[in-house]
Amino acid sequence: MQNISKYIQIFLTDSRKELEKMNQILLQLEKDLQNTELINALFRTAHSLKGMAATMGYQRLTELCHALEEPLSKAREGKLELTNEMINLFFEGADLISGLVEEEVNESPSQLEYKSFITRLKGAAEFKLTPSPKERITFSYKPPQSISVDTHILDDFINIVGEMILRRNRLIQLNRPLFSYEIEEEMETLDNLIRELYSQVLKIRMLPVSTITDLLHRIVRDLAQNQGKEITFTIEGDKEINLDRTILEELMDPLIHLIRNAVDHGIEPPAIRKEKGKGRGKVSLKFAKERDMVRVEVKDDGQGIDVAKVKEQALKNNIIEKEKLDSIDNEDILTILCTPGFSTSKQLTEVSGRGVGLDVVKEKVEKLGGSIQMRSEYGTGTVFILKIPVSTHIIYALLIKLNSQTFAIPITKVLTTTKIPIKDTQKAFIFRDEQIRLVRLKDLLGIKDHSKEKEETKHFPVVIAEIGGKKTGLIVDELLRIDQVFVKPLGKPLDKIEGFYGVTILGDGRMVLVLELERLR
Repeated sequence: MQNISKYIQIFLTDSRKELEKMNQILLQLEKDLQNTELINALFRTAHSLKGMAATMGYQRLTELCHALEEPLSKAREGKLELTNEMINLFFEGADLISGLVEEEVNESPSQLEYKSFITRLKGAAEFKLTPSPKERITFSYKPPQSISVDTHILDDFINIVGEMILRRNRLIQLNRPLFSYEIEEEMETLDNLIRELYSQVLKIRMLPVSTITDLLHRIVRDLAQNQGKEITFTIEGDKEINLDRTILEELMDPLIHLIRNAVDHGIEPPAIRKEKGKGRGKVSLKFAKERDMVRVEVKDDGQGIDVAKVKEQALKNNIIEKEKLDSIDNEDILTILCTPGFSTSKQLTEVSGRGVGLDVVKEKVEKLGGSIQMRSEYGTGTVFILKIPVSTHIIYALLIKLNSQTFAIPITKVLTTTKIPIKDTQKAFIFRDEQIRLVRLKDLLGIKDHSKEKEETKHFPVVIAEIGGKKTGLIVDELLRIDQVFVKPLGKPLDKIEGFYGVTILGDGRMVLVLELERLR
């Protein structure tokens, strides 16, 4: 028997792609049961999966895929009329295939009752329909325009480019006292080559957001059907926006949780919506480019968040003091909802709960260097806004100084900088006709002020950043420069320290901490 172990990874990758395709076709076919093109596409997908399984010698998987082919073959020939019940069976079959793929690859004993499913599928396919002329199916083949690359190789690529950036910064630093125009010219050429190399490597690592959003249609469909809710789910911008593969992987769980929340706790049951004069429920997911970030909106037109109930529960749980209740805004409500274990629901579902898991969503988003905001109007709906960086490894950062220490702030977090006279007790300032909160960055980091000047008013550089959806002025000692830096994650146990995104090395060899402003509040 031939050794197939070296083909397992290829099989896994290809089978998952076919399963994603199968789910997408089923979601479309459910809305247009007589669409011959979709039926043909679904048949071809099942047939491809069967062929791959047979090649690998996975008998159970081959048998299941063949069973799915049978009713689809009849439907293609016009001998079987598809129904919503059959579509549900096909969805169930897709889930079984996914489970069997994992079982076969891991050589696990069978835990899935696929035999009984095949029996039910055959029973459902016994319905007859007046035969129609057999449609001729034409197949075409095009050579593949892409090849599969191990993700570890892509990680190695980005690490090598990152190290090249560190070396480049070091050479620039070493050349400064020499003032050699020839070296300066060569350094500029090298700099351009490294930037181009990084750009190309990043393109390889980038994937369309639709890579992860395709699954969300299925999640909404199944959950709405399970709860007897009528929901229209739309996604915008996922085909146009690309993100680094690592970010996409980390973004999946927060998106699933927010969308489940929207369906489970946001959208009301049909009877209640009818009483309120609302039609079919709407849940939307939107992606848009915003500077060097990607803006993600998860929106529903459901019942919204009952702020009065949140305040009441927060007071009861000693999360907030009574005298602060009247001044609570959306940011404060989100902070309360993200408190671990917080919920206003008397009965939580297994699927989700406002506040149950939102702390994990917030933590994951902020660890990516992103931010989360929320707006909600009771009776109208809720929208969560995530802002996510395109890539997390190589970034541009503003270098600042506090006492003798240098820190880096990701440039995506910086709106602008200024220098203003500041009194010791000053808590805000006016900038371009807008009042902005003022915070000493030293205080946030717990750094003692070593300044010897004791004047009542001093001029300080201020970094204006967006933190928690609000503009905040961060007082620093000195603004240095903007550098392209390679960020390495902090190892254990340092990764548990709040407020730090990672570490980088400057051209002079100094290690500098990269700040995570969202977690310094």
